Amino acid sequence: VLSVIVIGALMAYLVACQPAWSPDGSKVLFSYGDPKTQEIGIALFDKKTGKTRSLYAVSPEPEEWMQVQWDQAGERAIVVRGKSLTSQQ
Repeated sequence: VLSVIVIGALMAYLVACQPAWSPDGSKVLFSYGDPKTQEIGIALFDKKTGKTRSLYAVSPEPEEWMQVQWDQAGERAIVVRGKSLTSQQ
């Protein structure tokens, strides 16, 4: 039962951050939220080096979100920022 819960939690996390693998499978772009700095951003994980680095971070407005995807060549990140439709702003 515990393994099912862990797998479910991992799947929920992956869906929430919507990671984008590079076309060659060597890197992953993903959005994140940092509770310490109150920023949201885009990070890059390099599978070869095992290192993650932040590429872009901002102080968000309430209900703001961010998604990322690779361009077709796998050379650039396409970043989309938006606000929740339920936002009262």
